[in-house]
Amino acid sequence: MGPTQISTHLLVGIALLAHNARATPGNFVTTVPHSGRFGDQLILYARARLVASVHGLPLLHRPFAYSDQLRLYTAERRYTDGLVKKLHPVGIDSIELLPRQPSSTMPQLYVVNFFTKIEGVTAEQYTDIYTHLQRAIRPRDKLRLVNPPHDEMTVAMHVRRGGGYLYDHLAKYIFKTKFLAIDYYITALQQLIKMYPRKKIYAYIFTDDPNPPGIERELAAALNNPYITFDCRHGINKHDKNVLEDFFSMTRFDCLIRPSSSFSRMAELLGNHTIVISPSGTRIKQPPAAKLQRILSINPMLYKISAIPNFFCQTWR
Repeated sequence: MGPTQISTHLLVGIALLAHNARATPGNFVTTVPHSGRFGDQLILYARARLVASVHGLPLLHRPFAYSDQLRLYTAERRYTDGLVKKLHPVGIDSIELLPRQPSSTMPQLYVVNFFTKIEGVTAEQYTDIYTHLQRAIRPRDKLRLVNPPHDEMTVAMHVRRGGGYLYDHLAKYIFKTKFLAIDYYITALQQLIKMYPRKKIYAYIFTDDPNPPGIERELAAALNNPYITFDCRHGINKHDKNVLEDFFSMTRFDCLIRPSSSFSRMAELLGNHTIVISPSGTRIKQPPAAKLQRILSINPMLYKISAIPNFFCQTWR
């Protein structure tokens, strides 16, 4: 064999090694297939991004409704069937322990779900991922957002009524604090009035209800306070309309009154609200790390629910 043949074989060998290196991916993190709405999908994305960042692994973004209108769509590597075929899926019970399948020689695809326990994460790691989420969960194009006044205390009220989404009737029985009576919002506003007496308040109602002005009239009649101005969206309104506009508008207010909804929980995360009132209590100006830790945590009761076959989530095991 002459020198030319040796050089040719060497180049072919190097090319094959390079091809194999590209063809064989390393380990990745992704989210479980989920039928939930925008808020649920954002929480899943945030949990998977946290797992990926803590372990120094790349994230495969599984597209969901409206994600193509967010910056994360181009910032993250996208989940594709072709890539995933080369990976061995493994469900994650806890962020602290990424399991290894001894019988598999394939790289792992670690699958994060709503019940993956978030434990052992440092405040510095929470702060880093908070900064990443602030950049990634932003609209790619300009939206027509609500512009709250600058000379009044502004309050975003998320009033979730349900009825339009397929699983709302079931969720009302399982997650009762997602759909709260109007008395909850009246009490929350009365609390703000006591905290800021004689302060002008601009309260905007964000809702999936088809008749937002009806809620506005009900609240105005119940409080009958000249210092409060109510506002809402007029015209056609339903659960799958103005989703991004309402979500990002909520982040622009001084205060947030919300139910136990993933939608407004994530709006709380991205916003800079001075006061947040939710079923779990009232919070004043939480630091980002503490806010993210609380929002990504799951109520222990849900771990029991996760053992029941349900309509919301397919869990890979």
